[in-house]
Amino acid sequence: MIKIFDCSNSPERPEHRHNSGGPKENDIILDLKKYSSQYDCEFVNDYKNCDVILTNDIFPKELQNIKIPKIKRMDGVYWDFNRERNEKLNLAATQADHVIFISKFSQNSLKTLYPEIKIQNESVILNRCDNKIFIKKNMTYDLSFAASCTNWSRHEKRFETLIRLSKMIPEKIYLIGECDFDVPNDVEKLGYFSDYNELSTALNKASAYINVSYRDAAPKCVCQALSCGLPVLYTDSGGVKELVRLNGVGIRDENKIYFDEKSHYIKDEDLLIAYKEFKNNFIKLRTQTINTTYNYQKTLKQYFNIIKQYA
Repeated sequence: MIKIFDCSNSPERPEHRHNSGGPKENDIILDLKKYSSQYDCEFVNDYKNCDVILTNDIFPKELQNIKIPKIKRMDGVYWDFNRERNEKLNLAATQADHVIFISKFSQNSLKTLYPEIKIQNESVILNRCDNKIFIKKNMTYDLSFAASCTNWSRHEKRFETLIRLSKMIPEKIYLIGECDFDVPNDVEKLGYFSDYNELSTALNKASAYINVSYRDAAPKCVCQALSCGLPVLYTDSGGVKELVRLNGVGIRDENKIYFDEKSHYIKDEDLLIAYKEFKNNFIKLRTQTINTTYNYQKTLKQYFNIIKQYA
């Protein structure tokens, strides 16, 4: 039995953003713990008893120089005014024996924005969610959309873009997540769901999904929507395209990687062009997405295979 010590969420990690919302422990890390026994692994509470150290953020100073293999899961790289948060996260990447990126976009972002960073070994394991929780409950073909994030005040989620689009289309949008803003009549606020079974039910109110976020590395909300059988209308920046593949339509967006202070503005015409393409192909996209099965255990197995390489 391989013993793993998770050192994520130590007091030394960058603080959570005040408006980030959502669970503090990463979903993938939680599920690695949940399913570890199926892969002849177990998580332990003391690093002195472990074979491998795993982190979703940093390695605390106490652990940086000990001779135990270290693996880091690398989320997106901050490109905006939060970029100072990258310093500790990037340092951890250089200290790791292996870095797992959640998308090719995440990997390319680090290499483009920080070309001086040297990594020993790396791989990409595309983000996914637990398809035993996020299941297909609604098989209707009446077009309506869901859109979700933990908190709509985050500028990169582009709430303003979503509302502009909502005013140009006749379909209802179910808005999931913390939202203190007023919304049009065709947008229904459902609130934030900490219970993932309830979130799955909320997503299944719709038959399609909208994601207008800017430079998201591999947002779990899109993984959840796809797992529920919802094709995705999305802004084509970040790693969303890697998740969606053929099960959606991309909206023209800025896809260069560079530091900036704000999200790129999406023109009305670009929103409408993509929306019309999506609507014209909705039956095909919906059927395709319903028939697509995401094997979450395959994703977790990739993590455990890397862990076993270093144990």
